[in-house]
Order: sequence, then structure tokens, then C-alpha cells
Amino acid sequence: MSVVRAGGTTIAVPSSQGGECRELEEKNDIMNEHLTLSRKLQKAVLQLRDDATAKAQREFEKQRATIEAELHSERIQNSTLAACGCGAVVSGV
Repeated sequence: MSVVRAGGTTIAVPSSQGGECRELEEKNDIMNEHLTLSRKLQKAVLQLRDDATAKAQREFEKQRATIEAELHSERIQNSTLAACGCGAVVSGV
């Protein structure tokens, strides 16, 4: 008879199965470690994705604000030129 750990409990198994149980237990431990590492990696990748998305969103908003300011300025110029009857209209759009 061999004594094998099973989920925190020790059980007696025939010697012929003891080695197989230990081997399966070792494989289970390795698979659990692999799963833990995979979850950590996935969490890190998701964080990188979220960070990149947030950065891209900030850049987009910055460019959008710049373009809106330029458009507003051009509209004011066009309005002023049209009001004075100069005939020249600025068009950058």
C-alpha cells in the first residue's frame, strides 16, 4: 500500500497505482502552474490593449479639437470676408 495526497487528503492506494497517482498529481500541479501563468499573461495583454486604446483615444480627441478650432477660425474668416463684400472666400476644407 502507498499513501497518496488527493486534494489535501491522504488516501491509501495499492502500490501498483501509487506511482501512477503521483505522476498524475505532478501533471496536475504543472497544469495548474501553467494555467496560473496563462491567466497572468492574459491579464497583462488585456492591460496593454486597454492602455493602447486609451492613448489612441486621447490622441484622436486632441487631433479632433485642433481640427475643430481650425474649422471655426476659417468659418469666422469666411464670414468676415463675406460681410465686407471682398469676394475672396478662404476654403481649406
